[in-house]
Amino acid sequence: MKKTRKLIGIICLLAVLMMVFSACQPGQSVQSTGSTQGAKDTPTEAPKKVSLRFSWWGGDARHQATLEALQLYMDRNSHVTIEAEYGGYGDYYQKMVTQLAGESAPDIMQVDSIWIADLYKQGEMFVDLYTLEDKMDMSGFDKAFLKNYCEVDGKLQGLPKSIATATFIYNVEFFKKFNIDPETKLDWDVLLEIGSRVHQEDPECYLIQPHFGMMRMLVMSYMKQKSGNNLANDDYTLGYDKELIAEAFGYFRTLLDKGVVVPFEDTGTIAEADEHPIWQNGRSGIIFNFDSVIPKIAGNSTFELGVMLPPIMPGCEDTGITVKPGVLTSINKKTEYLDESVKFMDFYNNDKDALIVLGDTRGVPPTQAAMDVLVGADKLNPLLAKAVAAGVENAGSPVNDITNNAEIDKLTLDLFTEMAFNVKTPEQAAEELVNKLEAKLEELKN
Repeated sequence: MKKTRKLIGIICLLAVLMMVFSACQPGQSVQSTGSTQGAKDTPTEAPKKVSLRFSWWGGDARHQATLEALQLYMDRNSHVTIEAEYGGYGDYYQKMVTQLAGESAPDIMQVDSIWIADLYKQGEMFVDLYTLEDKMDMSGFDKAFLKNYCEVDGKLQGLPKSIATATFIYNVEFFKKFNIDPETKLDWDVLLEIGSRVHQEDPECYLIQPHFGMMRMLVMSYMKQKSGNNLANDDYTLGYDKELIAEAFGYFRTLLDKGVVVPFEDTGTIAEADEHPIWQNGRSGIIFNFDSVIPKIAGNSTFELGVMLPPIMPGCEDTGITVKPGVLTSINKKTEYLDESVKFMDFYNNDKDALIVLGDTRGVPPTQAAMDVLVGADKLNPLLAKAVAAGVENAGSPVNDITNNAEIDKLTLDLFTEMAFNVKTPEQAAEELVNKLEAKLEELKN
């Protein structure tokens, strides 16, 4: 009972924080959708057989829950068959781009919000969901959140299935072993100090278990906190100079040299931090990732997990704390079955039974009605709720579309990784990155 009250308290805080975060008035805040039964239209004649395709990425828990929700929908709508296409995150984007280009993409797709601007430049890939407000209930979604994270050129590219934040996910036993207070307000000096002490006390242990892409995000957060800018400005100029990039890369190099972060060379070919034996054997203490992966990490861990904010620089220009849609759900512009796709979307986002089956496998839901359903059914992991509440309370400014560009992203990750593997010094990597980014931004501008 005490745990339930605490969770409800976190959810209430989250609802209030979302109002502040999106700068909306109380009358515009997240509200109950008023509809939990899916499709609104009652057919007057026997509907024709329809076969839809739905694609997503995720772990086993998400796959199983989604398959159960699809089956629930098909049981209620015997004329509809939904073909499931699912797998890991790694190759999902490239496969989706190829399918969209070949006009063979699924009718309904799970999409990362950082992709939508790039995809829109290649043509209108997804239905503008604002044109469908009379066909499915979107009243529970915060308008400002949709505008800031889900729109391109005023067109709604998808509906968020969750609110996500990048957080420190820690091993409770590890923290106890090394006397680390989980209530510590981390800054970059404190992180270095704690991590260095851990490795000095036990050279086989490290504070941070790295995920390559997320470690790059952590370093980007350092630069954003110091400058207040994104990597690329809206006018296609760089937001960071060579000196700041070299400083941030140098800081991360120090984390590696001091044994704060598991050496990249020791991670081998294991892409997911929680799948590495060092983490699973309790010899590393923190994974930096989005809250939605907590259930997956828990499944690969034999110890209790906790969450805490990543480092925030004192007096920073921007907290650099990422808050964004966990995933979007979009409808293919080329679908032959728009009406049926919309009906499924309404079910997927609003139906009480569907929400309970899906649980928190995609993270903390973005509507108060959905949160109420999950809390009432005890289907919302308190760690996810706590992470998102803290993230929203300390959220930085949104990452702009240019910084999220796939080519910019690849350049940055490639040079960061070369630096982390000691192929290049921080100064060499910074200089090369600046030169390549400036050339790429000029190309994108023109």
